[in-house]
Amino acid sequence: MNSEMLQSFEGQVIQVDRHGPHTVVGKLLYVGDDFFVLLTKKDGVVFFQTHHVKSVTTDSKDPMEFDVYVDEDFEFHKGKKFKDICGHLIHHWVKINPEKIEGVLDGVCDDYVTIIKNKEIIYVNLFHIRNMNYGLMAPEEDNENEGNSGNSNNNNNNSGRSRRRRRNN
Repeated sequence: MNSEMLQSFEGQVIQVDRHGPHTVVGKLLYVGDDFFVLLTKKDGVVFFQTHHVKSVTTDSKDPMEFDVYVDEDFEFHKGKKFKDICGHLIHHWVKINPEKIEGVLDGVCDDYVTIIKNKEIIYVNLFHIRNMNYGLMAPEEDNENEGNSGNSNNNNNNSGRSRRRRRNN
């Protein structure tokens, strides 16, 4: 997949690969030299290596449905190369590929990464990493807005409950 072509879709909702178990829909947040960043509902921020992507689909008439709100100042790791991203994720819990190899990213070498899971040390060839995520999710817009107004209600309710408890004791 060509990085220049992918850059033209930044900010849009795309589908990665057409059909099957590896199909993913999300908002394209960033394109590096050999990877891109997709925000998905299920896994949050996911880094895809472009050489593993068979196709990208966009809707030419209506935008694809995507119910996740992304704030303009939403922060995630950026870099020029996929290996740079791996370096930023050292000591983070990561999930790699659809097989979901997961554990703490311990190290990044020229051609592999080291994952620690329980007593196992897993060496994964960088070339064979299709995608990686580290659990970063976009904040939920509805919960934030409701949370702010809801918090004042909750605080009022909680303080009322506290007063009732104190009176009863």
